[in-house]
Amino acid sequence: MTDQNPVFIPGPTNIPDRVRRAMQVQTQDHRAPTFVDTFAPVLEDTKRVFETSEGKVITFPASGTGGWEAAITNTLARAIGFSSRATGCSATAGLIYVRSTGWTCK
Repeated sequence: MTDQNPVFIPGPTNIPDRVRRAMQVQTQDHRAPTFVDTFAPVLEDTKRVFETSEGKVITFPASGTGGWEAAITNTLARAIGFSSRATGCSATAGLIYVRSTGWTCK
């Protein structure tokens, strides 16, 4: 081990040098066409987690705010409005998104 002092929660946890060296590669853009070759096997293996051999696994690469945007945009009608109590950072971000779209928020 080196003299590293990383902060992980829970932790701190020292990472073996062989693992750190294995991670020293250029990151891939998850929107690039070449990423499909890397990620397709992961999707196939995920079918076992969901106990399906025929189903199609779909992932949603986004932050929590992206999840809020997709959920709100695809499930609520603007005429209905939106009512929520912000109980944390994610909920607050959701309300900020709703208000930024011009929806009625109570």
